[in-house]
Amino acid sequence: MNSRIRYAVASLICIALGLFSRSSFYDFPDWSDAYVGDVLWASMVYFLIAVLNPKGRISLKITLAMLFAFFIEFTQLIQTDWMNQIRSIPSMALVLGYGFKWSDLWCYTVGIGVAALIDRYVVKH
Repeated sequence: MNSRIRYAVASLICIALGLFSRSSFYDFPDWSDAYVGDVLWASMVYFLIAVLNPKGRISLKITLAMLFAFFIEFTQLIQTDWMNQIRSIPSMALVLGYGFKWSDLWCYTVGIGVAALIDRYVVKH
Protein backbone atom coordinates (compact mmCIF):
# COMPACT_ATOMS: atom_id res chain seq x y z
CA MET A 1 0.00 0.00 0.00
CA ASN A 2 1.19 3.50 -0.85
CA SER A 3 2.70 5.26 2.19
CA ARG A 4 0.46 8.34 1.70
CA ILE A 5 -2.56 6.10 1.97
CA ARG A 6 -1.17 4.42 5.10
CA TYR A 7 -0.60 7.82 6.72
CA ALA A 8 -4.09 8.97 5.69
CA VAL A 9 -5.59 5.81 7.19
CA ALA A 10 -3.60 6.39 10.39
CA SER A 11 -5.00 9.96 10.51
CA LEU A 12 -8.54 8.66 10.08
CA ILE A 13 -7.99 6.10 12.83
CA CYS A 14 -6.85 8.91 15.16
CA ILE A 15 -9.96 10.91 14.29
CA ALA A 16 -12.25 7.91 14.86
CA LEU A 17 -10.60 7.07 18.18
CA GLY A 18 -10.78 10.72 19.25
CA LEU A 19 -14.49 10.91 18.47
CA PHE A 20 -15.08 7.57 20.20
CA SER A 21 -13.21 8.80 23.28
CA ARG A 22 -15.72 11.69 23.51
CA SER A 23 -18.79 9.55 22.85
CA SER A 24 -21.27 8.10 25.28
CA PHE A 25 -20.85 4.54 23.95
CA TYR A 26 -18.48 3.73 26.77
CA ASP A 27 -17.95 5.27 30.20
CA PHE A 28 -14.33 6.36 29.97
CA PRO A 29 -12.43 7.43 33.11
CA ASP A 30 -12.49 11.15 33.92
CA TRP A 31 -8.80 11.61 33.12
CA SER A 32 -9.38 10.46 29.54
CA ASP A 33 -11.49 13.56 28.80
CA ALA A 34 -8.57 15.77 29.75
CA TYR A 35 -5.78 13.93 27.92
CA VAL A 36 -6.72 11.26 25.38
CA GLY A 37 -8.22 13.64 22.83
CA ASP A 38 -5.12 15.85 22.88
CA VAL A 39 -2.79 12.87 22.46
CA LEU A 40 -4.84 11.60 19.51
CA TRP A 41 -5.11 15.10 17.99
CA ALA A 42 -1.31 15.46 18.03
CA SER A 43 -0.88 11.98 16.53
CA MET A 44 -3.29 12.98 13.77
CA VAL A 45 -1.26 16.14 13.13
CA TYR A 46 1.89 14.02 12.76
CA PHE A 47 0.21 11.64 10.32
CA LEU A 48 -1.27 14.49 8.26
CA ILE A 49 2.19 16.03 7.97
CA ALA A 50 3.41 12.59 6.89
CA VAL A 51 0.72 12.51 4.19
CA LEU A 52 2.21 15.73 2.81
CA ASN A 53 5.80 14.48 3.12
CA PRO A 54 5.71 10.66 3.22
CA LYS A 55 9.39 10.17 2.41
CA GLY A 56 10.58 12.80 4.87
CA ARG A 57 12.76 11.93 7.84
CA ILE A 58 10.88 11.07 10.98
CA SER A 59 12.79 13.78 12.84
CA LEU A 60 11.49 16.38 10.37
CA LYS A 61 7.91 15.15 10.76
CA ILE A 62 8.28 15.30 14.55
CA THR A 63 9.65 18.85 14.37
CA LEU A 64 6.89 20.10 12.05
CA ALA A 65 4.15 18.42 14.09
CA MET A 66 5.52 19.85 17.35
CA LEU A 67 5.80 23.35 15.87
CA PHE A 68 2.24 23.21 14.54
CA ALA A 69 0.72 21.73 17.71
CA PHE A 70 2.56 24.11 20.04
CA PHE A 71 1.71 27.08 17.80
CA ILE A 72 -1.99 26.20 17.95
CA GLU A 73 -1.83 25.83 21.74
CA PHE A 74 -0.11 29.17 22.22
CA THR A 75 -2.69 30.89 19.99
CA GLN A 76 -5.22 29.92 22.65
CA LEU A 77 -3.70 32.68 24.76
CA ILE A 78 -5.24 35.09 22.22
CA GLN A 79 -8.79 35.78 23.37
CA THR A 80 -9.85 38.57 21.03
CA ASP A 81 -13.42 38.84 19.74
CA TRP A 82 -12.51 37.85 16.19
CA MET A 83 -10.51 34.82 17.34
CA ASN A 84 -13.31 33.67 19.64
CA GLN A 85 -15.79 34.05 16.79
CA ILE A 86 -13.64 31.71 14.71
CA ARG A 87 -13.51 29.29 17.65
CA SER A 88 -17.31 29.35 17.87
CA ILE A 89 -17.43 27.40 14.59
CA PRO A 90 -17.41 23.75 15.75
CA SER A 91 -14.91 22.51 13.16
CA MET A 92 -12.55 25.39 13.94
CA ALA A 93 -12.89 24.75 17.67
CA LEU A 94 -11.61 21.21 17.09
CA VAL A 95 -8.51 22.63 15.42
CA LEU A 96 -7.90 25.77 17.47
CA GLY A 97 -9.17 24.75 20.90
CA TYR A 98 -10.41 27.18 23.54
CA GLY A 99 -7.93 27.82 26.32
CA PHE A 100 -4.24 27.34 26.92
CA LYS A 101 -3.17 24.47 29.20
CA TRP A 102 0.39 23.41 29.94
CA SER A 103 -0.79 19.79 30.17
CA ASP A 104 -1.81 19.93 26.50
CA LEU A 105 1.82 20.50 25.53
CA TRP A 106 2.75 17.28 27.31
CA CYS A 107 -0.11 15.46 25.60
CA TYR A 108 1.04 16.73 22.21
CA THR A 109 4.57 15.55 22.92
CA VAL A 110 3.31 12.09 23.88
CA GLY A 111 0.95 11.88 20.89
CA ILE A 112 3.62 12.89 18.40
CA GLY A 113 6.10 10.52 20.01
CA VAL A 114 3.67 7.61 19.77
CA ALA A 115 2.89 8.50 16.14
CA ALA A 116 6.61 8.62 15.33
CA LEU A 117 7.08 5.18 16.88
CA ILE A 118 4.15 3.84 14.87
CA ASP A 119 5.67 5.45 11.78
CA ARG A 120 9.06 3.86 12.39
CA TYR A 121 7.93 0.37 13.37
CA VAL A 122 4.57 -0.10 11.64
CA VAL A 123 3.96 2.26 8.73
CA LYS A 124 7.48 2.11 7.28
CA HIS A 125 7.47 -1.70 7.25
